[in-house]
Amino acid sequence: MRALGKWALLAMFGVWVMAAWSQAPIKTAGQAREQGVLPVTLEISSSAGGFGQGRATRLTLRRSGEGYRSETTVVEIRRSDTPPHDVLPPETTEPVMGWMNVDKVRRLIEVMRLPPTTTVDASEMAPLDVWQADIDALWRPEKWAAVEEAHLAAQRYRERLRDPATLGMVLRDAASQFAVDLEVGVGVKAIFDDGSQLGASTAGHMYRMLPWRNADGAFSYSTNFADALLEILPADAVNRDALVAQVDADKRQHLLKLGLMEINSNVDAIAQAPTAYLRLRQDYHLRAISIDDRASKEALMRDPRARGPQRLRVQLRRKGADRPVIAYVELNLRDGDLATPDDIERIERRFQRVASDGVLKSLPPRVILTFGYRYLTQDTYIKRDEALVRRQFVLQMAKGTRWRLDASSAAVSDAFVVSQGPLQWMLLGDGRTVRWKSSHGKPDAPGEWRCANVPLGSEMPDDDDPNLMFPNVCFGEMFDAEGRRIE
Repeated sequence: MRALGKWALLAMFGVWVMAAWSQAPIKTAGQAREQGVLPVTLEISSSAGGFGQGRATRLTLRRSGEGYRSETTVVEIRRSDTPPHDVLPPETTEPVMGWMNVDKVRRLIEVMRLPPTTTVDASEMAPLDVWQADIDALWRPEKWAAVEEAHLAAQRYRERLRDPATLGMVLRDAASQFAVDLEVGVGVKAIFDDGSQLGASTAGHMYRMLPWRNADGAFSYSTNFADALLEILPADAVNRDALVAQVDADKRQHLLKLGLMEINSNVDAIAQAPTAYLRLRQDYHLRAISIDDRASKEALMRDPRARGPQRLRVQLRRKGADRPVIAYVELNLRDGDLATPDDIERIERRFQRVASDGVLKSLPPRVILTFGYRYLTQDTYIKRDEALVRRQFVLQMAKGTRWRLDASSAAVSDAFVVSQGPLQWMLLGDGRTVRWKSSHGKPDAPGEWRCANVPLGSEMPDDDDPNLMFPNVCFGEMFDAEGRRIE
């Protein structure tokens, strides 16, 4: 692949910055949190692009008397017309000056401070009876009539979709889809006279650029951010059309197909593994169900058409649990049932171990904990080698702490990882718990040290590699079964 020149790198980085510079929440202080206080400067960047090309509208508003003086520029990034089509230096137009009403700025700032709306209001797009007619045309439970459990599940899903709240969640999932080949976004940064800042940004493009991140960094699915932006952005601004509500029959069908994708996968999986589904459904809530029969890499190299044994992938959450604990599991299948029914007992033991853990019980009740069975990671289902993970744990504990653990002992051989966001806990088989490491932050306290991430695949990352990818910070804190720290 031809090496990129410095302008190509700068330009491609520029498109990314235009779309994402305000994607992270901006920490605020002082007047930025006070209701009714207006910024001295408001900066808006609205961009779209990809593959080294892009266009952005930059709007800067500066407080002046009873309103705001505005300055609008357009930044263009493009490739040359002749081979090798290098990315050219960015071009910026002459600024266009104007005037903005203070009420429009006030409205945008008020919206940025609002708490998040967690679902889409379907009635804003089309009447609810129109949505139900669209669903009837798209969702056909009779497709799964040959398998009773799948047919019943499909019928249950159809009834749930009559609830506007459920429909709103389906459309929320659809609106969150994005195009991986594009950088599209609107970012807003408000600067106040005490230097504090407030930020918000869009994070999607399927419907009115939902969701958007509010000033606290939380995703919101209300259209009020788009409405407020439309009051301020110039008529020819990049992404203005995307902020306008335009939902015809084709768009509705597209959104429904995207939103129902997971549900469709769930019912297809139930049709292929009905007995396994019934076993798991007795004690667990199930979601993100799918069937995988891909062969190993080695088998595919020998025969690209090779298939492996059927495996059920599913997220499990125990019914009636006091805390949200989610297991990401992969279970071997045979004739529609679990190949090893004892897998359920092993998974349940892990749920019970997490629920009874002295340290984890002390966490706020709304904290979500996750673990994998067969060491699958959240969302990606990248397989981890359990023995390799435990080996790394033993080595890192020996390197940074006084603990010398025996990898062959029951305490280690029965251990498993529990994730609390970026933080990794190791629950040992003897009841002790270790606050192991985090993928965020840097060592900044005595006893902390730089270390490698949890292994993915079958390779052990080198803790001492100066160019270590995905560096973690290790803690190595040991706690007893009651949650007391062991010095």
